[in-house]
Amino acid sequence: MIGLPIPNGFIDFAKIDFKCPFCGKVYSDSESKYLNRVNRNKSGYTKIRCGCGQTFGMTYNIKSEAIGFKLEKDGTKVQERN
Repeated sequence: MIGLPIPNGFIDFAKIDFKCPFCGKVYSDSESKYLNRVNRNKSGYTKIRCGCGQTFGMTYNIKSEAIGFKLEKDGTKVQERN
């Protein structure tokens, strides 16, 4: 999140820029195009085909920050491993 101090408080803005995890190309979701795709999808993420030819996933985390991540070979979301 990006915080901006104002009189009597702060305004927080969500980080809406994310990168392709393969080539690093920066995407911006300023018009909520990807957010709407994520919200329509039951899995909670959407797939994006980058100009580098790779497909990656994109979602928003609990802090409303846009994040890009690699997908498994079969196109499913990579599971968190602890």
